[in-house]
Amino acid sequence: MSHTNSSPSAPPADAALRAYARLCARLARIGLPRRPHEAAESYAARVAAARPDLAAPLAVLARQYNDLRYGRGAAGGVAAFAAAVRALPLRPPGSRAS
Repeated sequence: MSHTNSSPSAPPADAALRAYARLCARLARIGLPRRPHEAAESYAARVAAARPDLAAPLAVLARQYNDLRYGRGAAGGVAAFAAAVRALPLRPPGSRAS
């Protein structure tokens, strides 16, 4: 039996980790890669120092990730977390929205 990344039987912590990895990859693409030793909230704080416009949403996402990954979040919260990661508007530094 094979399992896919979107398997409904995947543990919530695994799904949260995949969504967080997507967030980190997106941030890396705009020049803000996660350092190997950085915890989610430390990474969010460092990114916020460079990009104050991302401070509030990243602080929320970091807390949600920690809750989901380490057992304080509900399984249904993973879908909301993944959706919030996808919806986060990331633009390269200095670019402006129209």
